[in-house]
Amino acid sequence: MAVLAAENVSGPIGLEEAAAMPQPPVIPLPPLIQLMRFNRRQVEFVFRARRELGDVFAMRTHEPAGQIVTGLPDDVRSLLTAKPEQAPSLTAESSLGPLIGPNSVLTSIGERHMRQRKLLLPRFHGDAIERYTETIAEVAEREIDAWPLRQAFALAPRMQAITLDVIMAGIFGIEGRAQQGTAEHRVRSAVRRLSDFSMSP
Repeated sequence: MAVLAAENVSGPIGLEEAAAMPQPPVIPLPPLIQLMRFNRRQVEFVFRARRELGDVFAMRTHEPAGQIVTGLPDDVRSLLTAKPEQAPSLTAESSLGPLIGPNSVLTSIGERHMRQRKLLLPRFHGDAIERYTETIAEVAEREIDAWPLRQAFALAPRMQAITLDVIMAGIFGIEGRAQQGTAEHRVRSAVRRLSDFSMSP
């Protein structure tokens, strides 16, 4: 899925041609209700709209032109490969900005983004991904071995524990459970607090 501001859609065909095209169906809810539902359960909200309205639809927002959401692979591909002047990025306006700053690969654009991305690429090459696969399998097996038998338990916290262990091992190089008082334990605690905060309503 890709979201773009309707007023910025120039794309390869130009503004005049875009204006002459049929407009996508609009989610029939007031902007404030849409914003609240989108922020609360984004995936559920978007996929329900897709089921009811089709692969391309519009959201009413506080912006005059609203936003268009597309799930068509060709649309997404053209947006991701378009020149910046054809499809301006809203990345710099990300809500992550105050948390991670403007220099992160998640919030930077243009040349700065490309420099940051090149620094990260070695971590995602074939050999590195193969090591991540092994790490994920080891972490998952270790976690599952600790699950109680013939007893109900909450699955979401256990899945989050697996994710946290994979992040700690794959990104920070911290294997297993760090001992309390160590720098590794403090990093793990900080990541867990950040994760819990991001999941809080």
